[in-house]
Amino acid sequence: MMKELEKGCYVLFLRLTDECSIKIGSLGIHKMPRGLYAYVGSAKGPGGLKARVKRHFKKVKKIKWHIDYLIARPECFIEAAILVRGNNISETSRRDRWNSSHKRFWKQ
Repeated sequence: MMKELEKGCYVLFLRLTDECSIKIGSLGIHKMPRGLYAYVGSAKGPGGLKARVKRHFKKVKKIKWHIDYLIARPECFIEAAILVRGNNISETSRRDRWNSSHKRFWKQ
């Protein structure tokens, strides 16, 4: 059983039902094709892994991380989440950058 405040990493599987262009903070506009995405994140903060993933499932929230811009879109749905306890995520992918270390895309 997972403790409420355990830290770890997670993978969110997101489905984008329509192609869209999204302004992602200071990173600018990104064209996002329709399809399935996998986003890898970490939960090292005081709320733990369960709190971080639970936050991602909320559609209405303060935009804090780059992935929030995508999840907030009406055409984006979280299909599944995998939670991994412990420190199993590399240093290079722990920073919140919108790059290939955080997301993967599978065209439909």
